[in-house]
Amino acid sequence: NLVHRHVKTLCAPYVDFANAFEHDDVEKALKVLNENEQSIKSDRNLGLMKQCLSALHRRNIQKLTSTYVTLSLADIAKTAHLKDAKEAEAYLFKMIDDGEINARINQKDGMVTFEEDHESANFDSAWTSQTLDSRISKAIDLTKRLKRMDNEISSSTAYIARLHGIREEMFDLDILRGGSGRGPRNTGAGISRMMMEMWR
Repeated sequence: NLVHRHVKTLCAPYVDFANAFEHDDVEKALKVLNENEQSIKSDRNLGLMKQCLSALHRRNIQKLTSTYVTLSLADIAKTAHLKDAKEAEAYLFKMIDDGEINARINQKDGMVTFEEDHESANFDSAWTSQTLDSRISKAIDLTKRLKRMDNEISSSTAYIARLHGIREEMFDLDILRGGSGRGPRNTGAGISRMMMEMWR
């Protein structure tokens, strides 16, 4: 739709970041964030982007639970693109506390053992249901907001006029006159009729 057609041009860094997030590409997400930090900060979205980056790290750690039974903190840090084993340990403690993963950390030898959580695997846990409901609600809300924005822009005389290279004041003046009149005044009427036909 109209909004989607212009998003890639007007919001390029955000689109690139979203693509990196979708493909679990931490390196690309970090690159986009570092290269566009000032503009993102000006948009007051830096905190939100860092939250997304943190979510990406957690998602990459979650993927390890389906592949490995035991893994060192150093290997987790490397695979999830974290700074070091200490940061990996901090992420793991938070994820275990939040119920995102089921694991045991041996701080003495720096090893992590991932354990299967049958309740979470079967989507029966309260945390899983709440998280799923929350994300579905956010997706529905975002879709409604985009549709509302699209409708507002599509019906804007300013947008229609600029899209077809017509001066906005000529379009608005004709609407105020009711599209009637002879001679020079009829020019506005012709423009309005032409614009509405083109827009259909």
